[in-house]
Amino acid sequence: MRVSVAAVCLALMGLSGTAESQAAVRKATDIPSQGLGLALQSLAKERSFQLVYVSEEVDALNTQGAVGEFTPEEALARLLAGTGLTFKYLNEHTVTILPVAPSTPERERPVNAESGDQRVPRISRPWIVKNVRLASAASAVMFGVAGGPAAAQSAAAPQDLEEVVVTGIRSSLRQAMEIKRDSDQIVDSIASESLGKFPDTNIAESLQRITGVSIDRSGGEGQGVTVRGFGPEFNTVLLNGRRLASDTGARSFNFDVLPAELISRVDVYKSATALLQEGGIGSAILLHTPRPLELGEFKSILSAKALYEDLSENTTPEVFGMISDTFADGRIGLLVSASYQKRENRSERILTDGYLTAPRDDLKLIASDLAAQGYSADDQFFIPQNLNVSPVDEDRERVNVNATFQYQIADNVRLTVDGMYDKFNVYTQANSLGFFVTPSIITNARFDEHRTATSITQTIEAAVDYTRSERDRPTDIYAGGLNLAWDVNDSVNVSLDSSWSRAKSGGAEGTNVAVVGFRKDIYTLSYGPNGIPSVTGVPSADYVDPSLPVAHFNLRGTGGGPLGGGADLEDEIYEHRIEAQWQPESDLLKRVTVGGYYLQEKQSRDTRLSDNEVLCMYCGYFVGIPDNLLRPFSVGSGYLGGRVSVPSAWQTFDIDPLLAYLESPEAASARDAARNLPPGSTLSDLAKSNGFEIHQRPDSSRVEEEVAALYADASLEGSLAQMPWNLTLGARYVRTETTAFGISQALQDLRNSGDPTLYMTVLGDAVTVSQTNKYNDFLPSLSFRLNVTDDVVLRFAASKTLTRPPLGALSPRLVIGTTRPGNLQASSGNPDLKPFKSKNADLSAEWYYQDNGFITVGVFYKEVQNFLVNTVENRALPIADSDNLFAGDPVFEVSLLDNLESATVKGVEIGAQHSFDYLPGFWQGFGLGANATLVDSGAELNVDDVSQTFALEGLGDSYNVVGFYENGPLEVRVAWNRRERFLRTAVGFGGEPTFVEPYQQIDARASLAISDHFSVFAEGVNLGNEIQHRVGRYDNQILLLEETGRRYTIGVRAEF
Repeated sequence: MRVSVAAVCLALMGLSGTAESQAAVRKATDIPSQGLGLALQSLAKERSFQLVYVSEEVDALNTQGAVGEFTPEEALARLLAGTGLTFKYLNEHTVTILPVAPSTPERERPVNAESGDQRVPRISRPWIVKNVRLASAASAVMFGVAGGPAAAQSAAAPQDLEEVVVTGIRSSLRQAMEIKRDSDQIVDSIASESLGKFPDTNIAESLQRITGVSIDRSGGEGQGVTVRGFGPEFNTVLLNGRRLASDTGARSFNFDVLPAELISRVDVYKSATALLQEGGIGSAILLHTPRPLELGEFKSILSAKALYEDLSENTTPEVFGMISDTFADGRIGLLVSASYQKRENRSERILTDGYLTAPRDDLKLIASDLAAQGYSADDQFFIPQNLNVSPVDEDRERVNVNATFQYQIADNVRLTVDGMYDKFNVYTQANSLGFFVTPSIITNARFDEHRTATSITQTIEAAVDYTRSERDRPTDIYAGGLNLAWDVNDSVNVSLDSSWSRAKSGGAEGTNVAVVGFRKDIYTLSYGPNGIPSVTGVPSADYVDPSLPVAHFNLRGTGGGPLGGGADLEDEIYEHRIEAQWQPESDLLKRVTVGGYYLQEKQSRDTRLSDNEVLCMYCGYFVGIPDNLLRPFSVGSGYLGGRVSVPSAWQTFDIDPLLAYLESPEAASARDAARNLPPGSTLSDLAKSNGFEIHQRPDSSRVEEEVAALYADASLEGSLAQMPWNLTLGARYVRTETTAFGISQALQDLRNSGDPTLYMTVLGDAVTVSQTNKYNDFLPSLSFRLNVTDDVVLRFAASKTLTRPPLGALSPRLVIGTTRPGNLQASSGNPDLKPFKSKNADLSAEWYYQDNGFITVGVFYKEVQNFLVNTVENRALPIADSDNLFAGDPVFEVSLLDNLESATVKGVEIGAQHSFDYLPGFWQGFGLGANATLVDSGAELNVDDVSQTFALEGLGDSYNVVGFYENGPLEVRVAWNRRERFLRTAVGFGGEPTFVEPYQQIDARASLAISDHFSVFAEGVNLGNEIQHRVGRYDNQILLLEETGRRYTIGVRAEF
């Protein structure tokens, strides 16, 4: 016997993400009376499903044909009438032809086999099926599915079924290509190579292979996504069509909280559709997880990895398991997965918080020398705030459990219930060596042509600091959802979807910073032509002498310094949706969808720190600490790959024992004596604040947001000069109501802290304030596709989109920030901020010249309004001034965001993919993919204009090349990615910008199947050991050099 497979993937029916049965569509069918085999193949090609049958049972039979308008089931039944054969669905897109079994009535397949993901806009052909069941035969026949070969093997009984699994790199690329080719929108996708086998170890790192997509990294791992120059807050991320609460404290999403193995496919929608939640000017990113009824019968996966970090020299485990099965004759499905990952990584950093701009006369000790050199009083000099040598050790631990239950209640009703729990803990610690710069004590300096300091010497008042920073990021994410899909009749279906998610991240407890240091040596900071820093003047023995350090700055509740601040974050989202779809019997109008959507989100950010009265209680380097609290810390040689020269060792300590000592009577008495205070004063002040205990601070905030939307979408099809076309028109009307809450504390005084570089802040009682903002928006969208030939597709899309303002910018309160002499800063939220609004246009051409090859060229244009500008106003704040530090009320620079700017963004995306299948033998396994994205905007930063406060952030060209080899049991993939220089922050520390220098990375993966069920693999990340490099306004203003090292993984995978 021979097994025949008719597989023509053409049209996936279903708007709103339902992977519908094609039974819901009745089309004109013209198959005359003829041989049954030919008739079945014609129907499969016309109606887009895969057909499996035993040739000997079919080819000898004739059929009466099927002429008229039929659903696929009706056409199949008519073709098989009187033949003694019937049909049965094996999965969503595969039908087998079998002899009628009289004792077992054939159960009709549901007319709407909903996938559980209700928000995937219609794609006009299904993704290629990976698991195909074939009738057994005595001889095998080769056929192509998803770009890869598969064979039907012989078996004893004609009606026994065996499973042929088509997986691998080519299958993944082919699936992504088919989605792109047949979507009504402009979409790029990444598909798993097999169940639980995503192309990269991190979702974000896979996304960067897509044209127009770049990523940001944390600890060497992909975290945030930028699309077409628009950063994480401008991209909507949906898990199975739903918003997922995030631990970012913003509208962005951190991809490092989810295991890549959990995801079966990612779609990046670059053109808007009315069917998806608004919010993504850059894109909408849809993450899909597998569904048990789609997978069919029992499937199980187990993979185990050992991960080696070459900087930390630690090896840690990673395990993933998944089980899926169906019950009750395929009406009930259950899928459960669990994963565990641990990483112990190190990064080596040189960093500067930022560059201050200081007028000539602020450099008091050298002002006359500068005047003699011809500098005027208005000339601004760029002075580094500090220099930190900061090795960072990080422990990451992630646990994820996911479950999906599906129940086919009736042939036309399906229930899907999802649940997920994700626990992600990141504990980071840094032992830094620091040198702080104060313009008023600089005794000697050199400057380049941009007046950037290239050499700085200060008085002996400049200290050498040892900073111990700890930051805890324990994150728990809970998510649950329920979906009910009902096919009312052949042309109408309704879906209900409700979901909830909550993310909670505790950042205050266990997050601390403390500084000890000494004043003994006069040292010089020097910066070479490329900005690489060095320090001279401090003997190596002083760095490790435990008798020198004395207490300085102490703070619980924030990581400070190189780790940033900590906060307790909570985000909770409720989403509800009802949607109805009508597919009329019309040659022109193919689909109409209408729906309603409601979201309620509550996000809070609680900053809890030590009181201001104690954080700088020991500032000034005048109270010694016991030698036994200190210990040497060594970084050895070759720091940052030998790119910089730094001391090989210095002192460090543990924060808890240090603070316990500083709360003791011994330390308090030493402070009283040093500050000429009455005995017991320090202990009394500490008691008022419960020592260094943390308390809620005024920059704590809460935002409650409600979004209600009505939307409609219609799809039309036709032919123009024998070229099929599709036009999708949609509109979304959205109402947003946001209420922002904040805690405000009035500034009462600035006191002498004992440190000439810092004032002590005294604040009043906390008062809660709130304000509400409402706005309505109408968002139309249009997508047009023209199939010029079977292989050439032209597209045009236009839309209006929006991104709501950052949640953290809405709180209506004034927060006192930096309180240093000559640098008094505060910030205020703005609850009246408007959403960013964009008018978008896309035009693209795609040529699919081989089964797994294409060339695409696209251009895009965005006109965006309401960009935020960080305005700064000088505001005098009245204080008691009990220490007589000011001639009048101190003047603060108060930062306030406002919608003041508009900008255009335009770009070109070019992509290509090619498989060398036509080459003989070994060589046919090779393939290559490449893409480039070039972006441009008139809103770029002119570094020579120090008054410019607005420029588009994140814009940068990017390039990708992926080479792969797949032949038999061997798979190899090597990927290169490069992102060109881009502006990270237009207005950062001291009002100065931050740029990220070009970064490139090479990753590789190889796997070998050692049997039908087992494979081994190895992975390498950042094989070139590239470093991240940030600079200020000019290239020699180095803000960050960071090396995260290479990562290597070996593992084994089992699949049954």
